[in-house]
Amino acid sequence: MVIQVKVRLGKILAVRSEAGVGSVTEILEKHARLFSEGYGTIKGFKAQIHMKEDVQPKFCKARPIPFSLKASVDKELDRLELYTKSIIAHGQHL
Repeated sequence: MVIQVKVRLGKILAVRSEAGVGSVTEILEKHARLFSEGYGTIKGFKAQIHMKEDVQPKFCKARPIPFSLKASVDKELDRLELYTKSIIAHGQHL
């Protein structure tokens, strides 16, 4: 199945596929679990990370945040911190 996505700057107006045309709202409603807030889990999947034996960790200094974005970044970091604390408090795994 080939899916074509039509994107216009500012808003996504429609999604068209061979099966037909559907609005973004229909897709969001149909797949609500995929677009919900929070962390999800993958069951029955085992991941591995392969690294070379002689690799040394590399420290990268954090990039500066533009002053105009500082307030919104602080707000988002606070939100994520509260969310993480609530997950830990309820005994859920990240």
